[in-house]
Amino acid sequence: MKALSLFSLYVDLRIFYNLLGDPNTKYRQLQDQARIIYDDYVFPGSVYLIPENDIIQDLRNGFVDGKIKFDMNGELFEDLLEFTTSGLTVFY
Repeated sequence: MKALSLFSLYVDLRIFYNLLGDPNTKYRQLQDQARIIYDDYVFPGSVYLIPENDIIQDLRNGFVDGKIKFDMNGELFEDLLEFTTSGLTVFY
């Protein structure tokens, strides 16, 4: 289950970064993809099991009043992407 969760997270993070690199992407699309990542991986009781760590906690702390308070840029999920790719090297 852990490998599947990490692979799924990797795919969703790549979608976010692909949207970020596309000049035709609307800000709302970035917000929507970021929210998918929060809903599926970051919040307690999420769909996919991602181990509790400082990265997840920092992302949770940035969610206030139903909104992501971080800028929608390449730094938002940078640490989470690094954690994910490091974890995947164990399985693949």
